[in-house]
Amino acid sequence: MTGAAFFAKQVRAKFTADKSLRRRIQDHARDCVRLRAAAYHNRHHATIQKMELDIIRGKLAEWAVHNWIKILRPNVSQPDMNLYTDDQMIELKHAPDLVNGTDRFGVKACRISSKDPSWVFQKTDPLEDNLYFFCQVDEECGSGIVCLSWIVSPDIIKELAAPLRNKAPSKFAVYEKHLLVSKS
Repeated sequence: MTGAAFFAKQVRAKFTADKSLRRRIQDHARDCVRLRAAAYHNRHHATIQKMELDIIRGKLAEWAVHNWIKILRPNVSQPDMNLYTDDQMIELKHAPDLVNGTDRFGVKACRISSKDPSWVFQKTDPLEDNLYFFCQVDEECGSGIVCLSWIVSPDIIKELAAPLRNKAPSKFAVYEKHLLVSKS
């Protein structure tokens, strides 16, 4: 996937996870939080419910992107639903969300209800994936509705990186309003 430099494409694709997948993702999130509660707390997650919602939102987005990509690339990997210890997570920290051959895909999720949608990264993220998929997920994740909003290259992310409003020093965001401007 060469030549993806400075690429941002707005996409309008909708995915609804069935009840079985939603249940599987909810169970996964609960198990992740149980196994790694201290690590999530250190990342400044306010509550157990917030941690679980963040995991659910991310996995719903990964499954949506997986189902969208597999139409053209049937060998794309499925989202990772394994549980990892803190030590294993350090090793896997920069692993792509989805892979197809040598192509690496990152997936980011935010709430559909966001007035100013943004996708958050850690400042230490190496941005090595070929493309990033930005999704919006329903507020409480109960309906399983995911809207695939943008496909973006790492160069656009680097160019549009902005500080978070809550001043989290270890993170940055890409705001949709900046993507809309970069598109024109």
